[in-house]
Amino acid sequence: ARAKGTGSQVDRSAGAVDWLTRLIGLGLVLVLAAIQMWDPPLIEAARLRLFDQLQRSAPRPIPDQSPVAIVDIDDASLAEIGQWPWPRSVFADLIDRLGEAGAVAIVFDILFAEADRLSPPAYAQFLEPIDARVAALLRTLPSNEEAMAAAIRRYPVVLGEAGIGAAQAKLDGGFAPPARFAWLGQGVEEALPAFPYGVTALPALAGNARGLGLVTVVPELDGVVRRAPTAARVGSRVLPGLAIEALRVATDTPTIIVAGDAAGIGSLNLAPRFAINRYVQLRASITFNYEFTS
Repeated sequence: ARAKGTGSQVDRSAGAVDWLTRLIGLGLVLVLAAIQMWDPPLIEAARLRLFDQLQRSAPRPIPDQSPVAIVDIDDASLAEIGQWPWPRSVFADLIDRLGEAGAVAIVFDILFAEADRLSPPAYAQFLEPIDARVAALLRTLPSNEEAMAAAIRRYPVVLGEAGIGAAQAKLDGGFAPPARFAWLGQGVEEALPAFPYGVTALPALAGNARGLGLVTVVPELDGVVRRAPTAARVGSRVLPGLAIEALRVATDTPTIIVAGDAAGIGSLNLAPRFAINRYVQLRASITFNYEFTS
């Protein structure tokens, strides 16, 4: 009888320990889930440092041949062409040269939001007090915007637009983007990053561009830019990120198909050959949080 009672006590003790272990495990899961949802700065900073370390220890290999060429505005360019900003006629010539070289998409991460002060009609006002006759001749010449717009019409050009928090009375915004979106899932559009206002290129330029893409990026808490929006709401419109729009134009895809839910984007499809998935918080990290599949 004594042995039987001892065994019963052992069974009860084992059961109590088992329930205690389960409660501790459940508590840890709830705490970790709360931390993940809260995402305090300390945790985010640690995650960012880990990401940077992964970039250094296992960077994406650079291919021997890349389909992307960067035309940089560097010191050599400034020494040859002159100080910034350059006349729009320079960009018109650049577009023509790139188009003739066979570029399937010519992408500018520059905002052409204001009129070119070096355009002949605009420059005429500065010469008026000096030589009215020369000023009158300059007003008869086409503007640099017209030259650039003509080049944009000839080739597939993507221009940038910025999302901002305050309206700018002197700058254009709200131009209808060429990209169309098809939404698969409820609440995806509402979950996108939002900017109340936008600043885009002049209508003469934006109206002739094959694409408009968002150039705005939001730094992390340490001030480093590691991610770029894949798409965002700018005012009442939805704009793709500049890289997404460049790929859309290059593949001649009219509609971007976005699947997901109120928690975010699950996948973004540009064409049967291009699917972009594994997005985190609607933003693509530079290396580790996106992939292209074919």
